[in-house]
Amino acid sequence: MNTLVNQHNQLPMHNKLLCFILLFGLTACNSSTPSDQKAPEAATEEPVAAEEGHIGPPGEGEVIAEPDPTDKPESGVVMSITSDPAIDQAKLHNEVLRSQDEALSKLSELNKVKRSLVEIMRTDQQNPLNDATKDNVSSLMAKVDSATTAIFDWRKSFKNPASSVSHKEAMDYLQAEKVKLKRIQAQIVKATEEGRAFTEPFGQ
Repeated sequence: MNTLVNQHNQLPMHNKLLCFILLFGLTACNSSTPSDQKAPEAATEEPVAAEEGHIGPPGEGEVIAEPDPTDKPESGVVMSITSDPAIDQAKLHNEVLRSQDEALSKLSELNKVKRSLVEIMRTDQQNPLNDATKDNVSSLMAKVDSATTAIFDWRKSFKNPASSVSHKEAMDYLQAEKVKLKRIQAQIVKATEEGRAFTEPFGQ
């Protein structure tokens, strides 16, 4: 710096002015601090749009494309769910057993009717019944016994289809047994209703 000043004093006026400007600029550059300089801005990453077929929960700013309901498999094959024959057979078997339970549950009312009919026949010893009444009691007793016998005979004869028979044979057998039970149940109900209607006037 001193050398430059000495040289400045020996230069002509117009050159002195040029050196003064040069010295001033050099001093300004040396006096600048790093704090005056701005750090380069960090590169910012632009959000990336979610790709189609994204699996998992969407992140912030992600948009999951909705499936197009019109999309179909390229093969054009529509998948269908077929029931398992073993499950179908087990289901029908359970329906048969449920029908049996329904029929058995009605026997208590049928037995009440039978006891009432028996009491009416006992009164015949003290107060003789006319022939028509006796015939009605006998007919109703036969219906009660027939309905009771039907359900117990069915229970003795019913067998679960053997594994050696075909699925169709097993299903046909179970369906036929289910129909039998519906008829027996209707027989029990009819005998109960007719017997109750007859015994009520006797106070039974």
